[in-house]
Amino acid sequence: IINLYKPGEGITSHVDLPRFEDGIVVISLLSSCVMQFKPLSDISDIEQDGDNTNYYNKFKDIQNTGETIPVILRPGSVLALSGSSRYNWTHGIEENEIDEVGDEKIIRNIRVSVTLRKMKQDQLLLNKDDSNSFSFEVKKRGH
Repeated sequence: IINLYKPGEGITSHVDLPRFEDGIVVISLLSSCVMQFKPLSDISDIEQDGDNTNYYNKFKDIQNTGETIPVILRPGSVLALSGSSRYNWTHGIEENEIDEVGDEKIIRNIRVSVTLRKMKQDQLLLNKDDSNSFSFEVKKRGH
């Protein structure tokens, strides 16, 4: 997945869907930003939950608890999430044009992120008769 972010754009804090394998890699390019990590308050059954339909409904009301941990993603940085960091922590980027971490101010410019993740074999949605073709949907983010 390749995403382009303009200054001031972000991504809502989330845990990636369980339909994807453990192990997600994010490569940041062009500009720095700060990704916020927060532990989930209820992590029961997250790793074993394969029901994608009910995933967001089940966890949409989970309140994050504990300290927020800011991580600066600089151009060329690689972030790898697996195990607890993949399943038990939310990650997101606030909608700011300037990030502040300690005494450091980070002015955002256009940023590109490349996300690598693998769909679980039993979650592939291709029809047996359509095994030689695929379709995709392009969604435009707000702003």
